[in-house]
Amino acid sequence: IGWGIIVTSQEKLNTLFILSNTSNAKLAAALNIDPSLVSRWRNGTRNVAGNHELLSKLALILRP
Repeated sequence: IGWGIIVTSQEKLNTLFILSNTSNAKLAAALNIDPSLVSRWRNGTRNVAGNHELLSKLALILRP
């Protein structure tokens, strides 16, 4: 029997922040966006999944 642990996208994003030693401010500066948007991604009130360009940049920046 599998345990089927469910991990939310915000939990995954927060883990990547920790592994890559990146702050909201550093990521916002690299993406040229407001740090409050990064904060909303991390707390789950906004979703980055619909913006493929930003998602691609996130993947490059948050590589551990």
